[in-house]
Amino acid sequence: MPSVYSLVDHQLGRLVSESAFERKDPGSNPAADMVDAARNTAWDLVDERSCVMFIRCVVLVLASFCLSGCSGQSNQGAPMEILITAKAEGLSDLLLWLNISGLDSVLSQEGPFTLFAPTNSAFSSLPPTVVWKLKSDDGFLRSVLQYHVIQGNESVVDLASQGKVTSVQGEDIEIFVGNDSSGRSQLKVRQKIADATVVLPNLPSSNGIIHIVDRVLLPPSLQTEPNLEDLLKKEGNLNTFLSLVETAGMLDVLREGGPLTLFAPTDEAFQAVDPSIMRQLTREARLLKAVILSHIVDKDLSSFDLRTKTVELNSLGELIVFRVVGSAVLVNTARVIKEDLVAQNGAMHVISGLLLPSILALGSQGPPSRSSLYDKLAMSGLTLYQGLVKKSGISLAFQNGDPLTIFAPSNKAMSLLPREEVRKITEDIDHLRKVVMRHAVLEKVATSDFVPDDLKSNMAGEQTRLNVYKRYRAGDVFTVNGVPLSVLDERGKNGVLHVIDGVIPASNRSILELLQADLRFSTFLSALQASDLISTLNSEGPVTVLAPTAEAFAALPDDVLFSALQDVGLLTDRVSTHIITRDGTNQTLFSSGICWTSFSSVNNVTLRSGVDSEGSILVSAGKDRVTKVTEGDIVATNGVIHVVDTIL
Repeated sequence: MPSVYSLVDHQLGRLVSESAFERKDPGSNPAADMVDAARNTAWDLVDERSCVMFIRCVVLVLASFCLSGCSGQSNQGAPMEILITAKAEGLSDLLLWLNISGLDSVLSQEGPFTLFAPTNSAFSSLPPTVVWKLKSDDGFLRSVLQYHVIQGNESVVDLASQGKVTSVQGEDIEIFVGNDSSGRSQLKVRQKIADATVVLPNLPSSNGIIHIVDRVLLPPSLQTEPNLEDLLKKEGNLNTFLSLVETAGMLDVLREGGPLTLFAPTDEAFQAVDPSIMRQLTREARLLKAVILSHIVDKDLSSFDLRTKTVELNSLGELIVFRVVGSAVLVNTARVIKEDLVAQNGAMHVISGLLLPSILALGSQGPPSRSSLYDKLAMSGLTLYQGLVKKSGISLAFQNGDPLTIFAPSNKAMSLLPREEVRKITEDIDHLRKVVMRHAVLEKVATSDFVPDDLKSNMAGEQTRLNVYKRYRAGDVFTVNGVPLSVLDERGKNGVLHVIDGVIPASNRSILELLQADLRFSTFLSALQASDLISTLNSEGPVTVLAPTAEAFAALPDDVLFSALQDVGLLTDRVSTHIITRDGTNQTLFSSGICWTSFSSVNNVTLRSGVDSEGSILVSAGKDRVTKVTEGDIVATNGVIHVVDTIL
């Protein structure tokens, strides 16, 4: 029976080479040791059938080892409790949510429990609407987290053999074995949009076991159909177009807008475009937006429509032409290579080339809109802010009446608010109305109307500060109370809509009042008082203050601090370097405007700014005199405060 034994020997060797084991120390491989023992035993068996049955058992055991892989912990020592194990693995986001929901006390009990633990990056990649609901809805949060927990101690081998288990939340978790790109076995959890993968299995704990997964799991009852962004990601060869949409700040349109039809060019289509044109797209926001709008139609078109219609208007207001040539469907000159990819907010067709706007349309915002600003919020996918407008009871003002300018936060910006603020917005109707109305200016203001430090009245009765910062080659930067605009000049029948990258902060106290209300600036205030600079902070402005904390003063060398305290002139010179008025710059220096520029302090010291490798703003007053902005854009009625960590 040498042929049988040769086959057995080959299969066992292959299992070792493909196993997920890593050597714990040189010369140690448990899979190899098991195979050596199996080979010796197999040769001692007297018949082929016994040999084959024995080898099947060995293969099953080895497959279990291969599937479970190597634990992230050493087997030496007593296992830690689940929550301590999760902390040791750096799962800080999961632990935070468990603490907020109160489920951490459950997982501290005897158990045993099996926990599917999402990575921090899994939480950071959640759709903004899901993050908002986690912060605003305790029932939703608890249901999602409970879906990650199973009663009992279930290894990946146990889970793979069962195929379906019931979570503590009550709904079933569907589990299957798939393969990674190299063909290795991986345990996966079925999800409607994209399956989750167990990236680190079998972490033992004293009260259970942890399997780390690369996605947050949603119960089947809470899962939604994929949107157009999900379809772009899933195809795998549409990454360039997806990246450009993200650069243009238009992901919300693909996530929540609609119904839409998206004609998505492949990565190969972009590779055929001249590199200089691609660079221009990333530099010029209006050009990029025009190109993206050329690929979108504001209605749901199926493959049948593409074959029976001849023309349709795209979102830029230009005609696109459909033709059938043999078995191929052409959109303008691009061939449709994949049809009828259905999303919850429309349809997508993959095309072989780009649909470029005409020269006359470059920089255009599309045809005059017949939609109100309220409707434009939904069409632009700004569903979180639109929902707040509706809940506040002032949606009629956004639909009819006098012209308005709406600065609408993107869904991402809304989801990044602290949980305490989200709860206050959703539970305190007066606070909600203030937040909503702060984003509406009582006149029509296009970006072409922006001038430095232009104060406009908003619906909340506050002043909104508009700024434009001229940038050579990089394009102009527009801000509202320091928050950058990402999508510009969307027109509605009753005004203009701008999408912004944050939520507009309140502006109802002066710089001096803000400094007095914050104990961090007590030493700085004393220095300002001694230097007779308080009146500067009380001026009409605009004033930009680089405010050092008490710790920054305490960090000064003793001789420097003593000299400054003894010499009022020296103290005044030091403190004055941290104040910039209209004489030193033509407008308030918010974070978006302070970078990569120079300006003068009130004592005529030239300050230059830049950004370090971690993205923090640095301000220099000359050699060895550099400070870092640790907190930016504290908005005041007469300017802005940036917290800095050292004295210039």
